Amino acid sequence: MEEIELNSWEEFESKIQRLFSLTELRREKAFSVVSQPLFRGHDDYDYPLESTLDRIQPNYTLSKYYSTLEKILITINSCTEHNWTIPKYIEPKTPYWFVPPAYNFMSYLRHHGFPSPLLDWSRSPYIAAFFAFNSHSYSSKVAIFSFIESMGYGKIGPPTRDDPAITGLGQYVTTHKRHYLQQSNYTICTKRINNEISFTKHQDVTTQAGLDSIMPEQDLEDIPEQDLLFKFILPASEKRTVLTKLDLMNINEYSLFGTEEALMGTLRNREFPL
Repeated sequence: MEEIELNSWEEFESKIQRLFSLTELRREKAFSVVSQPLFRGHDDYDYPLESTLDRIQPNYTLSKYYSTLEKILITINSCTEHNWTIPKYIEPKTPYWFVPPAYNFMSYLRHHGFPSPLLDWSRSPYIAAFFAFNSHSYSSKVAIFSFIESMGYGKIGPPTRDDPAITGLGQYVTTHKRHYLQQSNYTICTKRINNEISFTKHQDVTTQAGLDSIMPEQDLEDIPEQDLLFKFILPASEKRTVLTKLDLMNINEYSLFGTEEALMGTLRNREFPL
């Protein structure tokens, strides 16, 4: 993963424009799909790029997680108005590039706080920036991650059989409406450990090149083929500037969550800006 430290919000916008320009240029010549850049904001730049499952059970196997889903399904259907069903577990043929069994159910669980291997991103760098700057973290710096899965060459395996790989699961899944308000996409990161498919940290994936080596003016044939992962580090002191600008774009707590609590958070930011 490439780390890029910036001094201002304007520098970040410039870098993001380069990313979008790069993918547009590549899309004109690609013979396969060029992935849309995804973004994720962290209020503490030192916080790792990991799922809620990674935090409590690193390298948890897919089969064991699925067994957990089967156990809790009965309780959830009994205590709610849902009637979830999940298919019989079948081990994927490869440790990467598969949609997890019971994907819709997994998304539902994640939105309601159950530990999940799904990592959520936004297709909007501005929504990701909101999540980076809106909290009350005491960190002096925030981080905004960006991930581009494929540059139009088709995906190949990771460098070695035991290396991790990130799989994009797309934007369409039956889940909470917040998923669509926030322009969300999910990814998972998996690798083979002791011949079993396990979930692992996204930040362990090797990026093929830094942003400064993939200028849009460069020969497009020299651009890395897949798994471009960047971490932009910005000063937290830009918070007021960023949140004010985002609010003018109607990116605020209320537009992203739609609750009364979120409305109060939006009004707080307007009336008592930090």
